[in-house]
Amino acid sequence: MLRNNTNKKNPNQSNPKQTKPKPTNQPPKNQPIQPKANPRTNPTQTNQHHQPKKTNQPTNPTPKAKQNKETKPKNIGEDMPIIIWSKPNVAGDNICTYISNEYGIKDSHKERLHFFKTDKDVLYFNYPNGRINQEDNIKNDYIIVPSTHKSVKNIRCFTTHCPGNWEEADLGGDPKTLNWSYASFMKEVLMRIKDNYEQSFANTLGERMISYEVDHHGPTLSPTMRIPVIFVEIGSTEKEWNDEKAVKLIGDSIMQAIDDVHDEQPYFGIGGGHYAPRFTSLTLDHNYAFGHILPKYRENSFNEEMFRQAVERNKEGPAKVVIDWKGLTSGFRKRAIKVLDSMGVEWEKKR
Repeated sequence: MLRNNTNKKNPNQSNPKQTKPKPTNQPPKNQPIQPKANPRTNPTQTNQHHQPKKTNQPTNPTPKAKQNKETKPKNIGEDMPIIIWSKPNVAGDNICTYISNEYGIKDSHKERLHFFKTDKDVLYFNYPNGRINQEDNIKNDYIIVPSTHKSVKNIRCFTTHCPGNWEEADLGGDPKTLNWSYASFMKEVLMRIKDNYEQSFANTLGERMISYEVDHHGPTLSPTMRIPVIFVEIGSTEKEWNDEKAVKLIGDSIMQAIDDVHDEQPYFGIGGGHYAPRFTSLTLDHNYAFGHILPKYRENSFNEEMFRQAVERNKEGPAKVVIDWKGLTSGFRKRAIKVLDSMGVEWEKKR
């Protein structure tokens, strides 16, 4: 069964106002725009752009998807990511191998969606000048890093987060530096993981925690690059990293999220523990899209400059703020609110 890492749903809470995605550009002549299916209609379905090359299970007719009012047709050539394939990273290597075999994604820099292979640890890789390499001069849209997750308690989990350092840089990156985030993708991949797990893997994989993590570890890219970085992880031991079912679940969820993501209002979460249970609940139950998350244990590390990074460094635009009211000390709340008010940032509290 799915381990519940979220608080119970409060019937008195209302959904935030959803921001309609910006209209997409018209495609080049003779290039069709493919309508996007409602991502909740069939969580295990992939569209024709990134459909697996083969399957070991019979396919059933898929009912016609209803058009989501907030979802407009998308040119598949827009906002394509690069997927980091780190050979030393066990889970990352397995996930990328699966995606390569099943979806035919290549490491050719001439492809809009492709792998970037590296022998470096995922905590320390970097990109020169925002390009795949100098001679190709290809700009990155956003970066996905499939990776292992490690924890002292060996928690069996699937997580996603934005890398960055609220304080010192103990595990790569620069101190007091946050990356650009892509909250909409983090939300989409988290929901895909949950849907796919519940529909296809709960009985075979057993209990798993599905959650955000707060910003932590490297790498940190130059802020002028404006390239979001998203980690998607399997935790927390060699057994889980090499589990073919877990690898398939994460690989499929990443590819589905790439096809289905559309820009939404990003939120910056303040409070709670490392696995952000309140913000995970708000995403899975109320459709909030969180990017940067500052945990309670970093109470002494924040200031206006760090808040400004969290609010401004989001692919979709400036973030609104949600405060986990019970996930902070009274002193932390007061200081955070004082900084937010001085910045003129909109915030709301969730108990």
